[in-house]
Amino acid sequence: MINNMDDFIKYLDMLSNEELREEMESFGIEFKKNNELYDFKKEKKY
Repeated sequence: MINNMDDFIKYLDMLSNEELREEMESFGIEFKKNNELYDFKKEKKY
């Protein structure tokens, strides 16, 4: 169960890049224009 951002990050770490992309899109997290995955671990905007 995901209760907070730390749990969410641990969960995302277990996914492949394609799964990560789909999961993040399902949460409404947008990607940068260069099509790289948004690294919100470094840029804590959420």
